[in-house]
Amino acid sequence: MSYTRYILIMALSAIVLLSIVSVACGISKTQNWGTYTNTKDKYTIEYPGSWSLAKVEPQYADRCIEWQSPNERVFMSVWVDPKENRSLDEFADWYISENRRLNVIFYELVSDVRTTHRGLEARDIKELFSPPSSAMYSCRTLIVSARDSYYSIIVRAPESEYDSYVSVFDHVINSFSLAD
Repeated sequence: MSYTRYILIMALSAIVLLSIVSVACGISKTQNWGTYTNTKDKYTIEYPGSWSLAKVEPQYADRCIEWQSPNERVFMSVWVDPKENRSLDEFADWYISENRRLNVIFYELVSDVRTTHRGLEARDIKELFSPPSSAMYSCRTLIVSARDSYYSIIVRAPESEYDSYVSVFDHVINSFSLAD
């Protein structure tokens, strides 16, 4: 076998392998995306087209929407909370303390960065936690301050799967925008 033919076969094998891994992880670059528009809270966000709506507890249904992956282990959600005279820092600190309180088995704040999203003040929070009777999860939350609300875009996956969804999560978070 010639060296050129060997290199060509190896390159094609690598492409096929990467394609299989991408599809298995649900992160195909050609993935179909759906767009959700919330007319009440005036925002839009994209979600993977193969994902479905997850059940939200009734007491949260008026301020939260959540999607789940086909394997039902990976989630994304948007929460809308009134500012109620709280600064972004006060709200983010409350959010972190609530997660720490609710995830009693294990909780670690990995990072908390002040940032902006589309020109709006935001906090980008990364956490590692283990709720009762569940696997260890990695979570990223972008809290955006706009109008009279805080918009929390939350993505989470089992720690062992999180890295394979980073590009999906980045796309979801970057797609969030306020509508007029």
